[in-house]
Amino acid sequence: MKNSNINLYSTFFLLLLATVMQNSASADSAPLQGPEARYTQVLYYFLQDKSTGVHVKGDGSDWYTVHDAAGNTLLADARTGQAVFLPPGAYTLCLNNSRLLVMVTADQMRTVATGKIAVSGTGKDRYQVYDAAGKEIKISQRTNTEVELFPRAYTLYLHSAPLPVEVNGGERLQVDTGRVVVSGTGKDLYQVYDATGEKIRAWQPTNTEIELFPRVYALYLHGEPLTVSIAASELTTVNAGRLHVEGFGGDQYQVYDADGSNLRVDKQNNAEIELFAGDYQVRIDTGSPDTPRQRMTIRENQITRIP
Repeated sequence: MKNSNINLYSTFFLLLLATVMQNSASADSAPLQGPEARYTQVLYYFLQDKSTGVHVKGDGSDWYTVHDAAGNTLLADARTGQAVFLPPGAYTLCLNNSRLLVMVTADQMRTVATGKIAVSGTGKDRYQVYDAAGKEIKISQRTNTEVELFPRAYTLYLHSAPLPVEVNGGERLQVDTGRVVVSGTGKDLYQVYDATGEKIRAWQPTNTEIELFPRVYALYLHGEPLTVSIAASELTTVNAGRLHVEGFGGDQYQVYDADGSNLRVDKQNNAEIELFAGDYQVRIDTGSPDTPRQRMTIRENQITRIP
C-alpha cells in the first residue's frame, strides 16, 4: 500500500484497540475517523483471510482511493487492478476525482470495472473530463493519453468545445480529434469559434496547429470569418495570403471586407498583415476624408503589394 510503512510490533495494541472500539461501538456512536479508521483497515488487512474488500479493475496506470462512506476519511489507496482488503461496510471510492459509493459484505470481494477514455492527438493540447452536466471538472490530460474512470456519463472539453460521452466498464472509448492550421508567418493571430461565431474556442499564431473535436467551426483572421469542417484524424490547412502597403510607416491604412461595410484592420504603412484569401477594400489614410478605397484580391501564399 502506497505510503503505508507500518511497524506491526509497535502499533499492534493500538490497532487491536481500534478494532475493539469499532466492534463494540453502539449504533448511535460516532464512527472512527482519522488514524483510528486507517489502523482498523490495516489490521483487517493483516489478520483476516483477505477475502473481503474491493477490487477496482484496471491496468494500473491510475490510483484509486478508499474513503469512509461520507467520503471524508482516507482509509487506503492502491493502483487500479489491485485489491484493498476492508471490513464489511459502506465505502466511497475515488478515481480521478470521480466518486462511487460501494457496499462491502463479509467474505466477498466487491469488484468494480473501470472504463477508459483515449483522446487522440499530438499531445500538445489538453482535454478535460467533466461530470455529465459539465459543471465539475474531474481531470485534465494531454491529448494522446488515456484516463481510467468509473462507468457513467461524462462531458469532455477540448478548447472549451464540449463532447458528451458514455464510459462503460471494461471498455476503451476512443475519441479521435482533428487539427486545423492557418498558414502564415506566425506574426498574426487566428481564432477558432463555434459554428455560429458566438463562442470562442481557441486562438493561436498563424502557422500553429490547434486540435479540435470533429465538427464545423468558424475561423477568424483579423475579424474576417471562414467556415471550416474538421474531420477526425485529419489536418485542415487554410492558406492565408499577405498584404503589404508600402510607405514609411507614418500613415495609416485600413482594410475592409469585400463590400466595405466592416473594418478588418487598421495598420501603419509598411506593416504587413495576413488575411484569408478573398476580396477586400483598402483605404490609405492621406489625411483627407475623401480618400477613395481600392479593391484588391488576396491570394493564398502570395503577397499583394500596394505602392
